[in-house]
Amino acid sequence: MNQLNYQIQFTPEAAKQCFLIKECDYTLENKFLRILIGGKDCDGFTYQIGFDHERTDDEKIICSTESGELPVLMDKFTAFYCHNITVNYHFDPEQTEEGFSVINHNQNLYQKKFFKDESMVPPWSPNSQ
Repeated sequence: MNQLNYQIQFTPEAAKQCFLIKECDYTLENKFLRILIGGKDCDGFTYQIGFDHERTDDEKIICSTESGELPVLMDKFTAFYCHNITVNYHFDPEQTEEGFSVINHNQNLYQKKFFKDESMVPPWSPNSQ
């Protein structure tokens, strides 16, 4: 895979929550935070975040946060399209809303039904030239 310049940021709230979850759940031992493209719609990609074991073809990115270094796993498809993201954590008990969200700073490139140009196709894709 081509070396990408990863710009993966965590808001302070997101980083704290990741460390807290990992610290308090013994079933997450030897697991890392994984960011995954879950699907695509007209507005762009949808994302999933959870803890998982590292796989041989994963990209493992070490992110510096206010709470410490946070390793993040991505498959190569996700890493290609999510190399410039911010992870946020939202908690609003009055609205019973809680969870992580991914802000892809390149999301506008991935909108609509099809990609706009060939540069949006990963170089390892069977459809690349």
